[in-house]
Amino acid sequence: MNAISRLGSSFLDAGVRSAGAQAGYATVRSSALQGIEGILQEPGDNGISNALQGFWSAWQGAANQPTESGPKGLLLTAANSVTDKISSAYTALDSQWSRVRSEAQDAVTAVNAAAAQVASYNTTIRSTLAAGGSANELIDARAKLTDQIAGLAGGTVREQPDGTVDVLVGGNALVTGGSVRTLKLAGATAMADAATDAPRVEWTNPGGTAALDGGELAGALSVLAPASGGSGAPSPRQPSPTTGSRPCSPRRLTPSIGMVSRAPAPKASTSSPPALDPPH
Repeated sequence: MNAISRLGSSFLDAGVRSAGAQAGYATVRSSALQGIEGILQEPGDNGISNALQGFWSAWQGAANQPTESGPKGLLLTAANSVTDKISSAYTALDSQWSRVRSEAQDAVTAVNAAAAQVASYNTTIRSTLAAGGSANELIDARAKLTDQIAGLAGGTVREQPDGTVDVLVGGNALVTGGSVRTLKLAGATAMADAATDAPRVEWTNPGGTAALDGGELAGALSVLAPASGGSGAPSPRQPSPTTGSRPCSPRRLTPSIGMVSRAPAPKASTSSPPALDPPH
C-alpha cells in the first residue's frame, strides 16, 4: 500500500452543515418557547386569562351589590390574583431571558474557539500538503469543527486549492487561511433594556452586525428580541448546499421572551376599589 486517499463530497458536506444550522436554530427556539408556555400556563385553569375572567365576574358581583362588603372583598382578592400572576410570570420570563442570553454568550465563545482551531488546522494542512505529506486526519478533524460552527452560527465553507478552507458567516469571512475574525455578543444584558438595545452578534474587527445563517445563535437572538410592530425577530438566513447563503425570508409573527420587556409587571393594590361600575 503506497498511500491512503480521502474520499468526500463537498456537496454532501455542505448539506450536513445546512441541516445542522437549521436544527440548531429550531432546537433553541423550541426549548425557549416550551419554557414560555410552561410559565404562562395558557390555556389552563392557572393562567392569567382565567384569573381575568374571575376579576370581571367579581366586578359584576360588586356592581350588583354595591352596599355589601363581601363582593368588594372578593373583587379585591380577584384583583390581587391577577396582579400576582402577572408579576410572577414577568419574573420567571426575565429569568429565562437571562439564561438564554448567557447560553448565547457561551455559543459565541465556542464559535470563536472553533474558528481559531480551524485556522490552526489550515496552517498545518497547507504546509503538510505542500511538503507532499498526508493530511487526511487533520482534514477530518477540521471538518468536525466546521460542522460545529455551522450548528452554532450557520457558517458555510469554501474550499481553497492549497487545502485550506474559508469559513463564512452571513457571507463574511470568519476564517480565511490562518486568520480569524472573531465575533462578540452585544446589546442589552437585561430583558427590561431589550426594547431599545436588542441583543445581537457583531464582528470585533472591523465592527458591524453579523447576519447569521441559522444555528443556535440565531435561534437564541430570535427569542431574546423584543416585539417590533407586532412581530418578533425575522427568520434566519438559510444556507443553500450549493450556493451558500440566500436572503432572509420575510418578517412574520414570531413569539419571543422579549415581548414582555417593555414595562415592569404591575403590583397588587391593597386599597378598596374606587368605583363599583363594571368596566365596559
